[in-house]
Amino acid sequence: MENNKNNNEKINFDINNLLKNITGNPEEDENLEILKLTKDDAHVYKMAPMSSSEGHTTDEFRDLIFRGKMKMFFKGNFVIIYFLNENNTVFLVSFVDENIEKYVTRARDSTRYFSFRAMNDQGVAGFYGLGNKKKFFLIL
Repeated sequence: MENNKNNNEKINFDINNLLKNITGNPEEDENLEILKLTKDDAHVYKMAPMSSSEGHTTDEFRDLIFRGKMKMFFKGNFVIIYFLNENNTVFLVSFVDENIEKYVTRARDSTRYFSFRAMNDQGVAGFYGLGNKKKFFLIL
């Protein structure tokens, strides 16, 4: 499991260029994304670095920074998770490949809360919390 001590790690990237090239196969339709899941009331939390190697607990999901729509797509070998503002602009985006544990970690005391790695529209990567008191499934 990757340690998330560098919550504000700066990564230089162009979201549009990354989305175009993420499939790695130029013969495939580079714009094809398959919608897998939509949640209208996703809660995103600011997370402190993990205090234990076992992961976060639900008590740590306190600082709500986003409440809105989440859309999960398949694109090539990746799962792309968008968190969208009311005007459909991207608040956060998360790219997950087959090494799921590197990007998403379930809270150790709940099946409804996860920490995940994501980037904002300025290219700043960090770990955030995802959850909701209602039943919330993340299908990867």
